[in-house]
Parts: sequence; structure tokens; C-alpha cells
Amino acid sequence: MIKLVTVTNEKLITQSHLVSNLKLQTNTLNNIILQKDSQLQTSAEMSKDLQSALKKANRQKKLYQIGSAIGAAAILLQVIK
Repeated sequence: MIKLVTVTNEKLITQSHLVSNLKLQTNTLNNIILQKDSQLQTSAEMSKDLQSALKKANRQKKLYQIGSAIGAAAILLQVIK
């Protein structure tokens, strides 16, 4: 009878350790999910910022092209006169 109680207590302790281990794993996985969500949000913000910077750079490029064409036309007009 005493041996049965001892074996039962050992099994209970083992199950308690398993439950604790599973809870720890669950918490670790939840933390990983939170970190990944944060990384995705940061990535989306960076992508949005890069898109804005690209549009701004393209607008500046277009303005420089127009300005160069106007400058070239002005020089050509001066040469023709």
C-alpha cells in the first residue's frame, strides 16, 4: 500500500513538472508571437516610409529633368539669337 502511494506521488510530481513545462512553453510561444507581430508592424511602417521617400525622390527627379530641359532650351535660344 505504501509503495502504491509512493508511485502515485511520483507520478503526480512528474505530471506537475510536465504541466509547468508546458505552461512555460506556451508563454514562450506567446512571447514569440508578440515579437513577430511587432516586427511585422515595424516592417509595414518602414515599407510605408520607403514608399513615401521613393515618391519624393521621383518627384525631385522629374523636376530636375524639367528644369534641365528648360535650361537647355534657354541656352539654345541664346545661341540662336
